[in-house]
Amino acid sequence: MTTMNDIAKALGVSRPVVSSVFSTRRQGTVRVSDKTRQRILEKAREMGYRPNHVARSVATGKTRVVAFVGGVMRFDFAMETLSGVMTQAERSGYMVKVMQSCDTDWTPRQIVDTLLGRRVDGVILFHFEQTQWDQLIHELGGTIPVVALSCVGTEGGLISVNSDNHQGYEQIIDHLMALGHHRIAMVGGLETAI
Repeated sequence: MTTMNDIAKALGVSRPVVSSVFSTRRQGTVRVSDKTRQRILEKAREMGYRPNHVARSVATGKTRVVAFVGGVMRFDFAMETLSGVMTQAERSGYMVKVMQSCDTDWTPRQIVDTLLGRRVDGVILFHFEQTQWDQLIHELGGTIPVVALSCVGTEGGLISVNSDNHQGYEQIIDHLMALGHHRIAMVGGLETAI
């Protein structure tokens, strides 16, 4: 496997110069001319260089991994949401670790141990009820940034993104009644979703 040292040796430049070219920062730690940058990139392609993300995470303290921890993942909205999260994460240079808590006997402590053990840079809690995410937030103790997405009862200091289901249902009912329908039923998901 080709390393930055191999590229530096092949071109007669220092390793910090090569490292600067592949740095994820706007500008690396060493100034590199455009001509040298192009030579390094061409040599890297020629030699089949692939960045070592594990080594980078050790050096930077960032894994570029976000955890998507889902309470319920068995419906279309969950899959569409996950797809959107993964697409945006990839565009931003992140990977997504997906964890589904409802099919396991995981305790909040076990979920937190996994999140901390994997050194994720952030957590998206999806479709959790307040008691569930409350326990997770407490167990995390502020060690990892957390956003709640479509979680019931998210108030206070937790950053959250939710839809206004109640108003949406009112609009649906008003619309159906305006069309002359009076016997309206709903077949839905979780008891707490409305």
